Amino acid sequence: MPKKHGLDWQDPAAGRTAEMVFAVKGFAWHRRHGLGVQHGARVAANIDGLTILGEDALLTFLEEKTPTPTLFPNGNRGMPMALTAWRDRMTERPADTPEGIMRAHGGLVARQMRDGRAFLQGDELGLADIVSFSWMDQPAWRTLWLQEPVLGPWSARMREATESLRRSLAPPLSWSRPVTDEDPAPVRLTALNGATVDGRLIKTDDAFFWVETDAYGMLIASPLTHYITPLEDGA
Repeated sequence: MPKKHGLDWQDPAAGRTAEMVFAVKGFAWHRRHGLGVQHGARVAANIDGLTILGEDALLTFLEEKTPTPTLFPNGNRGMPMALTAWRDRMTERPADTPEGIMRAHGGLVARQMRDGRAFLQGDELGLADIVSFSWMDQPAWRTLWLQEPVLGPWSARMREATESLRRSLAPPLSWSRPVTDEDPAPVRLTALNGATVDGRLIKTDDAFFWVETDAYGMLIASPLTHYITPLEDGA
């Protein structure tokens, strides 16, 4: 039986996106209730003992560690990530009616596909499709399917593709801990909502902070959702 990795979310749209990305990447999962709330993240995952905080960090982590099948079939990473942010902003605008939000997002997807492409980034399913479909695949959108003829066939392709990938799970993710020559620096990792955890900074690059903690093991977070501050030894 494939190893199951922990997954939790506070935001339903982000949770559905994470579920579908896990399916595309071939990872079985189980719900780890409280993991996201505990660290102040919209979505969080525990993969082979590593806790990844936030949607951006999780998507980037999975793509780097399991590049095939890719989330970016035409090589364009900017558009799908921007679409993720746009989706989040739309769901946070209380002044808009649900119908208005759905029409705006559905129209954007439909315009992208009117040239006859199978998926938003070309002939293969990608993150742009997952982000859109994970939000749009609900009963309230059914009238929109009828108004935009390209959306019905696209949704059918999305269901078929994700189910096919889910049935053929890939081997579990393997990971080697980064090694440093110097002693890890003591730091505090802080989420945008103020949640904190202390640990040791193992590595940092353009995409992640790698912080080893006594309470939660290795945490991997994005600079977009978390920041670190140094701690004095013994603080």
